[in-house]
Amino acid sequence: ELGLDYGLRLPGEVIAPGHGPAHRQRCLEAMACC
Repeated sequence: ELGLDYGLRLPGEVIAPGHGPAHRQRCLEAMACC
């Protein structure tokens, strides 16, 4: 991993940029619910 912050913008939900395992899990769960 490059240690870069990343965020996610989905219909009805915005996840601010961040990093780490908990942030990755939150992004994956948000994408799975789309």
